Amino acid sequence: QSREIATTGIMLTTFFAILLSILGLCTIPSLFGLLGGDEVTMPYIKDYMIITYIGFPMFVFQLVSSFVARSVGNSKIPARLMIFSAIINIILDPILIFGMAGFPRLGIEGAAIATFITRLICLAITVKYLIEIKILVSPLMGWKKLVDYVGSIMKYASPSLLAHLIFPLSTFILTYLVAQYGPEATAAFGIANKVESLMLIGI
Repeated sequence: QSREIATTGIMLTTFFAILLSILGLCTIPSLFGLLGGDEVTMPYIKDYMIITYIGFPMFVFQLVSSFVARSVGNSKIPARLMIFSAIINIILDPILIFGMAGFPRLGIEGAAIATFITRLICLAITVKYLIEIKILVSPLMGWKKLVDYVGSIMKYASPSLLAHLIFPLSTFILTYLVAQYGPEATAAFGIANKVESLMLIGI
């Protein structure tokens, strides 16, 4: 039963991630227009976000799978995978952004492609691990079971979901307000947020 619940949780969150990706792809101009995107920056935004949205379900699948791995007492695999993905990104980013080692110079699109490749590799490793520890089972377990599991997951996950929505929602509102002062202010706000995140490491 625990394997069926874990599989349902992974599939459910991945399904919602796919829906969010489709929604994101359809709303890039309007959403990022609210956040200060203009005719100069919008092409760069599209170059980055289209690839990012396409790879988003892979990231969610890997993220939820890492929680499942921790729940069965294996925290080493998620930690190693995180370090591995960071190293791959560090290697691929300059190669694809600046066009090194014979690759074309792709700019901001190269950064998105590097992240996409990294997530694809991590997805393959994650699926292999889940199969090895026999966590994944067939999602075709019958409608009654599926509905029961989804209901149980949503019951316990909803409070956490609402709590996790507060920070991104507040960041969105702040970015919208800052965007009224132009793209330079938006960029400065983004940089400040990144620096703040680095300062909070280990706290």
